[in-house]
Amino acid sequence: MTILIINNYRDEKSLYKIEEIKKALLDLGISKVKVWSYYEVSQQLPQDIQAIILSGSESHLNEPKTREIYRSEIEFVKKSTSQFLEYALDTN
Repeated sequence: MTILIINNYRDEKSLYKIEEIKKALLDLGISKVKVWSYYEVSQQLPQDIQAIILSGSESHLNEPKTREIYRSEIEFVKKSTSQFLEYALDTN
């Protein structure tokens, strides 16, 4: 199984969160994990992707400028027939 993580963080200080998600998936036995940044999202999903995780973000989609930055990802999610997985990081 290959899972795609879409990294929505714009601040490099938050990249450790993506690494935590990857590690958790690997610990669960998911052997293939790909990561795209929000600006890399295209309408063409690689054939080997079985599920997608959207990371959190420090951005707020209620702001018009922010929605424009994530526009391609928003459209991708709306049109996608892929499974989306939810995650929660332990913040303790």
